[in-house]
Amino acid sequence: MPQYNPDLQRPAKDRPNGSYEKFGVIDNVVQQTRSGPPSAAEMALAMGLEKAFREGATSLSGLVAHLNAAAVASPYGRPWDETELVRFLEQHGGLA
Repeated sequence: MPQYNPDLQRPAKDRPNGSYEKFGVIDNVVQQTRSGPPSAAEMALAMGLEKAFREGATSLSGLVAHLNAAAVASPYGRPWDETELVRFLEQHGGLA
């Protein structure tokens, strides 16, 4: 089963109602709201955030510190700062 919904790659005008889910045919997993698989950078960030939470990070500054300590680069190849992490999560949060 794909981990994303390939129908979302089609323009909205070309998608008939019900094309997103086929009830009873496929499992509706969260990742199927994406139009494609996560990039390597998105996966690295997700893994870095999971590890930060497991290790007790509870604040934005704590998450940033964990990501930078684990050498998880921002999309621009720089260390994370709070502003950039918030911006990225706001822009991509609907993809999860």
